[in-house]
Amino acid sequence: MAVIFSFYEIEKVLKKLGFNKVKGHKKYIGYINGERVMIPIHFHTGEEQIAKGTLNVISKKLGFESVEKMKEFYDKNCLNYRAK
Repeated sequence: MAVIFSFYEIEKVLKKLGFNKVKGHKKYIGYINGERVMIPIHFHTGEEQIAKGTLNVISKKLGFESVEKMKEFYDKNCLNYRAK
């Protein structure tokens, strides 16, 4: 199931975490705690979104209780992370 926040909202967060978009593919690849992680991007109602399960895994690996807590953290601490 695709999800609570759009790809554009989290794209800057992914870049801060060192993820890079794979050319020619709908995915980002990066490393979290030394482990290689791939984030697929899905099309849903005309807007690019990331699968919630994938975001859940990322938020847990970064030490957040939930995706919502991760989003709150970035909203408070990285005010400019959202794509304009």
